[in-house]
Amino acid sequence: MPLTLYWYILRDLLKLLITSTLVLVIVMSFGFAIKPISDGLLGPWQLVKVIGYTMPGMLTFAMPFAVAFSTTLVFFRLSQDNEIIACAVGGISYRELLTPVLVLGLVLTLGLFWLSNWVVPKFWQLVAREIEQDVARLVIRQIERGETVSFGNLLLYADQARDDVEIEPRPADVPTPYNRLVLDGVAVAKIDRENILRADYTAERAVVDLYHDPTQDRTYATMLLSNVTINDPDSGTLITVKRQPVEPQEIESPFEQKPKFLSLPRLKKLVADPERSSSVRKSKRALIDSMAGFVILQKMNDALIDGGSMTLISPQGQRYELSGPLGDVGSNRLRLRAVGNDKVVVRARVGDLTTQRIEAESGTLEVVTNDLAEEPRMNLKLERVRVIDQDLPTPSTLRQVTLPLLRMDEPVLAPLRGMTIQQVMNRAAGYEDAPAVELYRKSMVRVIGGLMREVTSRLHERAAMAVNCLLVALLGAVMSMLLRQQTPLAIFFWCFMPTIVAFLTISSGQNMIGWHDTPIAIGMAMAWAGNVGLIMMIVWIYMRLCRN
Repeated sequence: MPLTLYWYILRDLLKLLITSTLVLVIVMSFGFAIKPISDGLLGPWQLVKVIGYTMPGMLTFAMPFAVAFSTTLVFFRLSQDNEIIACAVGGISYRELLTPVLVLGLVLTLGLFWLSNWVVPKFWQLVAREIEQDVARLVIRQIERGETVSFGNLLLYADQARDDVEIEPRPADVPTPYNRLVLDGVAVAKIDRENILRADYTAERAVVDLYHDPTQDRTYATMLLSNVTINDPDSGTLITVKRQPVEPQEIESPFEQKPKFLSLPRLKKLVADPERSSSVRKSKRALIDSMAGFVILQKMNDALIDGGSMTLISPQGQRYELSGPLGDVGSNRLRLRAVGNDKVVVRARVGDLTTQRIEAESGTLEVVTNDLAEEPRMNLKLERVRVIDQDLPTPSTLRQVTLPLLRMDEPVLAPLRGMTIQQVMNRAAGYEDAPAVELYRKSMVRVIGGLMREVTSRLHERAAMAVNCLLVALLGAVMSMLLRQQTPLAIFFWCFMPTIVAFLTISSGQNMIGWHDTPIAIGMAMAWAGNVGLIMMIVWIYMRLCRN
């Protein structure tokens, strides 16, 4: 008898559960695809694929409501047909009636936990790949609408764009782009982390190649400008060249290397190697840049002590020898000033010959870093200058002279880039006299700590959402038996509202775990508070049923 009853209840539950789940998942998947459709990113076949890929991800949200709906209708029908009373008369307890629901709920809970930690993240990666293939189409759409396109730290505008361009064959050991864009009438602005303009380019044409790096699962773009005018507002440089390559720019995907979209094995790898996260990579680059700038200034200051000198090289390869009596290392800059007749001196050298001598009363050497792993450059500004040129009969006097984008003869950034995060942190801890380095070091500690907390929050969120499915199934069953005189809609409402509250507490708890100023225990308590409330409701309703 119990097995027959169990199968009888399970059969009705499964029919309603499958139907309601399919409807909810399809509707929610279409909702996810609305923005890519409105942006013109998806064709008919791509739309079908994206909806198919997002359906497993929507199961986590749709399943609890589908389970609540199914158990509500099934047990309401059992109550209306007096089958619950008949079972009671036959000696079948409420516990036995709820056994099929408990078994189904446990299966769904384990299934959802497995899906959310192993299966769903793989489908999010497929969605990301599908959208990545259409980066070119998105760029073309934005350009056609007259909008600015963002590539990493570059803002790009073009008059025309096309992607029907043949890509030449390349050797097996050379990366081949998966797509190529050709832009005409191009303007490019390079901005830093504080959104300050660092350089701008205007070019007749730009060729943009899109690459996917499978080793780190990220997409990046390279750009080659033709017939380009370059303006550097920091140094006042304005030059025109035939060809100018632009540093590779990472194109961030909303699904890549974020804990929300990673499987459990990949979360473990992320915890072991935080540099897989783009935010950690950016923070590490910022810290390394600040360390490199401080090292350069310290080397310059040490070299100039006791009448020493330092060789600097311009972008055109011109070598300058800088010497000065006094140096003062400040925030990202070195200040030089003359003492009596001992001036700040810059000698332009060709081999062993001095072609020009610049004497100044004071000078400022400012380090200019970038976000793309280039060696830091320096802008040297000299005040109250006397220039002695071997090609001119008499010296000239100028108010100010600027030598832009100078670099040291030896690399400073490259050794730092080869370090691990822990090595960089240990090295940065020794730069006690560099406030900027300490600021970026603390920022990196916060970023890594935030990443670890987010991983923890996502694991608790997935577990709580899976358990919620079991509890909602039991709640729908006991609520239907308790409120058997009510309409199915009213019963479902009283199941729906606690489910919504539980969803909100899980989401709030997940966010609170990620907050730096909130103890993790409080966030965990909030994440599980909704499920605890559902358990209390189920126990209270079950006790009332047993009394009757």
